[in-house]
Amino acid sequence: MLRKRLTNPQQARSRKARKIILRHFLSPGDVVMLAYAVKALHEQYPEQYLTGVQTSCNDIFEGNPYIAPLSPKDPGVEVLDMHYPTIHSSNQKPLHFVNSFVHYLGQRLNIRLEPTAFQGAIFIREEETLWYSAVYEKLGRDVPYWIINAGHKNDFTAKAWDFRRYQAIVDCFPDLTFVQIGHSQHNHPQLSGPNLINLIRQTDARQLILLVYNSFCIITPVILSMVLGYA
Repeated sequence: MLRKRLTNPQQARSRKARKIILRHFLSPGDVVMLAYAVKALHEQYPEQYLTGVQTSCNDIFEGNPYIAPLSPKDPGVEVLDMHYPTIHSSNQKPLHFVNSFVHYLGQRLNIRLEPTAFQGAIFIREEETLWYSAVYEKLGRDVPYWIINAGHKNDFTAKAWDFRRYQAIVDCFPDLTFVQIGHSQHNHPQLSGPNLINLIRQTDARQLILLVYNSFCIITPVILSMVLGYA
């Protein structure tokens, strides 16, 4: 007698779910904002979508349970180029950047989609919690620290703050440990002081995420380290 093969429930859900790849290749800070759209989609429409990403910094999505290993060549996969058009109205309306990808994705999928809680857009893998911190590697012990990003990008100098003011902060708090970070392609004058650890150009994406995750405070312009702080 032939028996009917039982279908795995997870496989059944995967077949019914709409498969989409979200594509965006601007700066990593923008990609963090895209992670909020993924978060909102799966929190508000659980098990209705399989979501993959193609971005300028896919490391941001490592360990993310909402991300599926999709390929544009897979049958039934839709590729959506993601934009954030409402940001252009943020000077006239009370709009936050986090809303822009969320609402745009809702429009593309023809669904109502709203932003959810700030925290929880970036995930820390269990193995990463076992890594020595960058501060431990420098000092041989873990200490509370503040992150300071005193640089800016060449294409958006309006984000820059007077470098001397960053140095004044370090000087005013000698009992605090500061960790200076910075991207290799941006302008980052090096701060000084016995309470400063220099990690400029010494962190990859995941190391930076962990550095921010374990910090007590972040002093930064509007850039990747800022959006990671509440993600």
